[in-house]
Amino acid sequence: MDTVSRNQQGINPLKPYLAKIDAIKNTQDLQNVIITMEPIGGIGFFSTYIGADDKDSNKNSVNIGPGSVGLPDREYYIADDKDSKEKRAKYLLHVAKMMQFIGESPEKSKQSASAILALETELSKPR
Repeated sequence: MDTVSRNQQGINPLKPYLAKIDAIKNTQDLQNVIITMEPIGGIGFFSTYIGADDKDSNKNSVNIGPGSVGLPDREYYIADDKDSKEKRAKYLLHVAKMMQFIGESPEKSKQSASAILALETELSKPR
């Protein structure tokens, strides 16, 4: 992997995708972005894959499941022990740093990180 070239490019390769996300103003815009991004890896709201049909293993079927979140599993979001709290705090710092890479101020990046953690926490809860 050419990490030197990658590092020189910074976030420039991501800017067209970030612009699409930033342009979302309503549900229809969100649906359009999800549809557009799915063939190239999606944006995390859900995952799709082809696998053996649950009722007939001789057939394949399209499966749709929940998307991914930033931490490895739901326990990281909901557990109340010291280690989990520490990992969430470190995750908040990481997300805030990533938000600064795309141009957010340090204060705004902390707000964004908190909002992202809150959303991911809700997504990780069973329904």
